[in-house]
Amino acid sequence: AYEDWTLLSTRVELHLLLHAFKKDLNDPDRPSFGEKDLSFYFQKYWKKSFNIKNFGCKELPDFIEFVSAVVAIDQDSGLFKALLPEDTVLEQIMRQTEDDRRERQRRSDAGDETAKLKFTRPTPMPPQSGQKGYGRGGQKGGAAGDRRGAIVGAGGGGGGYGGSYSSGARSYSGQKRPAPYSGGGGKQGGGKGGYGSYGGGYRR
Repeated sequence: AYEDWTLLSTRVELHLLLHAFKKDLNDPDRPSFGEKDLSFYFQKYWKKSFNIKNFGCKELPDFIEFVSAVVAIDQDSGLFKALLPEDTVLEQIMRQTEDDRRERQRRSDAGDETAKLKFTRPTPMPPQSGQKGYGRGGQKGGAAGDRRGAIVGAGGGGGGYGGSYSSGARSYSGQKRPAPYSGGGGKQGGGKGGYGSYGGGYRR
């Protein structure tokens, strides 16, 4: 079902996003970001919009219940934190999501109407001028494109969630504030590929 695939891909995307952000920024004083910046960085890294209302949620804590296996909110700082290690094999997230689906199905069969997920399909974003579309295996441009290819492959029957996040990842370890993304060519800060070139600039 659409809801099951959406829940799986969202968990994977948030897991990868939080670890990529930490590696790219490379700032111990800012290991993550808060609720107000979630949509901004989700768009920067995954090139698609994010709104908790699409998950039938009005408040962030309601949404966190859907992804509580991989993401939590730090009670002291109010920032998102990844619950799984960086090198987590993505099949682990798949298994957890499938277990949750079976539990919801069991409750639904027992007459619990609240067990049914009702997500809203977001309106597709129009392609940006001069930007090439994604192929089935993701897009060129470094580790972020590879990760997106894994997620797209899982939904389309090719590639799947094999491997782990850490393979082939690059980061900007030599700078705390990567230069703002200037678009085109996948170049930033003199390098190619990596999450920084895919995601763009950072909010201060």
